[in-house]
Amino acid sequence: MICMNNRIKIKYLNISFINKGFISDVDSEKNKYNYEKYLLDFVNNSKFILNYGNEKFKYREQQSNGEYDIYNSDYELDFKLFIPSDTVNTLNKYSYNISVDKNSAITLYDSESHGTYSVYNYLGLFNNLSCNDIIQIEKRNSPMLENEKEILRSLKLLKIKKNVLYLIPIEVINPNKKTSRNYLNYIIKKFNNYLLSAIKYRYTYIKKTIDTFFCFIFNNSIVILKCINDKLTLYDIVSIDKSELFMNLKDINTIWT
Repeated sequence: MICMNNRIKIKYLNISFINKGFISDVDSEKNKYNYEKYLLDFVNNSKFILNYGNEKFKYREQQSNGEYDIYNSDYELDFKLFIPSDTVNTLNKYSYNISVDKNSAITLYDSESHGTYSVYNYLGLFNNLSCNDIIQIEKRNSPMLENEKEILRSLKLLKIKKNVLYLIPIEVINPNKKTSRNYLNYIIKKFNNYLLSAIKYRYTYIKKTIDTFFCFIFNNSIVILKCINDKLTLYDIVSIDKSELFMNLKDINTIWT
């Protein structure tokens, strides 16, 4: 659990929701447990359909020349994980390994490392930085702190000149489900504070006509935010049960928690 402040607590999704190759499943279809596949499910059950051609999106299996991940006749969209690479490596090392055979039998293997660990998250890393601060980090030749190195590694993601849906692979914990919508509005307000510098940096490199979305899990739904005039606004909320793959991953991980 990570406390962003005294009102927002988040936790990372289990690594099998993040790392495409984490679950060993040699008897199933290739890359079945792939975050891009469950994001496709969510997109196809969202306002993306109504707003972009009124047509389901398809997944592009072959992407050898920088093609978009999904497309329809009207629009294309890329998926990117918005998580520090060092955090992914740490979660890989400290997570139980999982395999699923052709009969859906699940086997658990010991993790590579044990004990407590700490991780970075981009919400915290970009908080209190200005766009100019980020540019200065990018230009700096002197030795950097570890958090600055993570920020530097993230800039390649932000410079992508494509329509992008960034998955922040976290669940925001809802302390009171009776006031979930008010609390969600508060979360969006705080996320704007956390990510303002990153968004401004992105739009110094890309055209304003290129779309930027972020998404995360909250209250058993995926919340999709769209960037409009450097501000994140609520785009849509889609129940997680709209993706069979996501629910399958949830079931697999629930067995071991």
